[in-house]
Amino acid sequence: LALGAYEVSPLEMANAYSAFMSGGVICTPVADTKAVRSDTKEEPPVPDPDCHRAIDKDVADTVADVLKEPFKRTGTLGQLGRLKDREAGAKTGTTNDFAANW
Repeated sequence: LALGAYEVSPLEMANAYSAFMSGGVICTPVADTKAVRSDTKEEPPVPDPDCHRAIDKDVADTVADVLKEPFKRTGTLGQLGRLKDREAGAKTGTTNDFAANW
């Protein structure tokens, strides 16, 4: 299922993979972290992202290490080079007929 058997939005995919890079913690995506009404200067409440452990930290860290492999010099994305000041991860490959090419 994680390899593209069903349709997934980019936000859902990014949120799912964020659990690996955060050591197993996942949060509900919240688009706004702060809002201020222009007329009253009131700050409406922002939804709670409900962060919680979803994956064992050791498992998440292992998957994160695997996802970094494509960016190594000999990896499939090695020619792109590394990002400055941050690590990157990727799942290479695709589904049939490039239906879910992430």
